[in-house]
Amino acid sequence: STFINRLLGVSVQETGVAPTDDGFTVLQRHATKTEVEDGPTLLSCPENRPFKELQRFGQPFWGHFRRKRLLLPEDSIMPFGLQIVDTPGMIDMPVKSESSMAGGRGYNFLEVVRWFAKRADLILLLFDPDRPGTTGESLDVLTRSMAGLDHKFVIILNKVDQLDSSVDFARAYGTLGWALSKVIPRKDIPQIYTMYNSGVDDDKNNGKVHKLPLEAFRKKREEVVAEVLRAKTRHWDNVITATEDTLRQLEMVATVTGAVRQRVRKQSTEMLGYGVLAFGLPGLTIGRLLQLKWTGPAWVPASFWAAYAVIGYGAGRP
Repeated sequence: STFINRLLGVSVQETGVAPTDDGFTVLQRHATKTEVEDGPTLLSCPENRPFKELQRFGQPFWGHFRRKRLLLPEDSIMPFGLQIVDTPGMIDMPVKSESSMAGGRGYNFLEVVRWFAKRADLILLLFDPDRPGTTGESLDVLTRSMAGLDHKFVIILNKVDQLDSSVDFARAYGTLGWALSKVIPRKDIPQIYTMYNSGVDDDKNNGKVHKLPLEAFRKKREEVVAEVLRAKTRHWDNVITATEDTLRQLEMVATVTGAVRQRVRKQSTEMLGYGVLAFGLPGLTIGRLLQLKWTGPAWVPASFWAAYAVIGYGAGRP
């Protein structure tokens, strides 16, 4: 939330050491006014069709969803048309159930995160140095909600100004890298941005001297901001990636379908051959004997061959 406030240029989201927001907040810039829409209003309005699918998560979720359209200062770097979704912080709570409502939130949190993640162009994963990816809920989100979406990740070790020495920094960075290696299926560890929130630069005024290279971390923060601002460009990259995935899945389905079709055709041919042997040879033998031994009317053998031909034709049809 602190990073979002810095990006917007105004303080609109509550911040704190512990998670302070228990819901999903959509923030976007508005040209004329500032307004806040709660979940039921947002989901029931016909103009908000992109969010209509969220109704399936039920009323418990509706109360944890809202949108803020903001009249921002002219010097704000937040562009029009860009939507930012501020999500609840990851927490661990003792639960007694393994159901979809587990976690103490009252709704299917993992599925809601999955819904937003699939439609997002960029996913910022911010980890605090005192809990670098160690909470069970964060691991569930990475392995279940965001599976297959790691190409959208921007992984951030945040609040590095809270670390007092390079030893603490190395320990936090290494712990986060180790945790990510367990949940992101890559041979190489993805890039981890290390930054701190705007405003810490003024700590020199209260006499605090940092032992870490804050200037380097400040540059990393600006790189993260630049990644957010180029979300429109990333959108088309993600469209191409999604199209490639869809085509790859269609190719796999076509391959499986073709293999099944060939196998069924082969089995049908084999069954037809076995049927000819099982039905044809006895019929031919009986017909031959009937032709040689029969002394009655001539129409009887002819009728037999006609009936045999009809039965054989019907049995041979697919």
